[in-house]
Formats: sequence, C-alpha cells, structure tokens
Amino acid sequence: MGEESLITDEMRSKIGVESEPEVYEVTKEMIQRFIQATGDSNPLWQDEEHAKKSKYGGIIAPPTIIPIIGWEQFLTSQVKSILPEGLLHSSTELECYQPVREGDVITLTTKISDVREKQGKMGKMIFVNFDTTYSNQSHELVARCRQKIIGY
Repeated sequence: MGEESLITDEMRSKIGVESEPEVYEVTKEMIQRFIQATGDSNPLWQDEEHAKKSKYGGIIAPPTIIPIIGWEQFLTSQVKSILPEGLLHSSTELECYQPVREGDVITLTTKISDVREKQGKMGKMIFVNFDTTYSNQSHELVARCRQKIIGY
C-alpha cells in the first residue's frame, strides 16, 4: 500500500484559477528601498536628473522589482493555506514588456499552474508553479512572471 499524497483536493482545486486582481502603486520610496536592498547602482533609478532625461521620462524601477510586487499577499492568500510551513523559493522566470515607473499603478493576477509531489531526502516535497501577469494603469502588459516554490 503506497503512502498518502500530500497534494490535497483543495490544492488541486486551485490549479488554473486566476486570483482576483490586486492593485499596487509604485512609489519613489518603494523603488528606493528596493535599490538599497539590492545595491543596484544604475543611474536610471539612482539619479533623478539622469532619469528625467531618459527615454522613459522619469524614475523607473529596476525590472527585478516586479516579482516582489504583491508577493507577500500571494503567499498569505493562496500558498500558505495549502502548503506545509516550510517554504523555499525555487525559481523565477521574468518577461518584461514595459518599464515600471514611479507613480505607476500595477494590477496583477496570479494563478497556480501546476502542483506536483516529489520524494526528497527529507521526505515528500510539494512543488507549486504559479504565473503572474502585471499591467499598468494604461492597461498595458508590463510583465509576466513564472515562479516555483517548494513546500516541505
């Protein structure tokens, strides 16, 4: 008799279901905190005068800020309710289409695209893939992000 799967019916029911849209404003302070945390010295997001002269017309955020917009809310609303306590971020794939600027209002939707189980050295693990789509206040596609987390 095989062991019971960690993947529950609740987990399976969330696959492919798009979340309600969430809206976040990108502020100068958000960009500054992010660049301070990452140590990114690109003048586009460090120097307001340089940024104003850029083709984007103002301070833009590093593209790598995109996956963190709404991250905590996603973990709280969709992931922590279905996964064990131990979580590990496994991978991120990011496709950017428009720059994110100070003052942009970003709307995102997320869906779990796959849930699978695998045996590891520490026991069973659950791999959750999820896809997030980001658009701005002009309804332009800003980015798509695919991430994987592991629950153990």
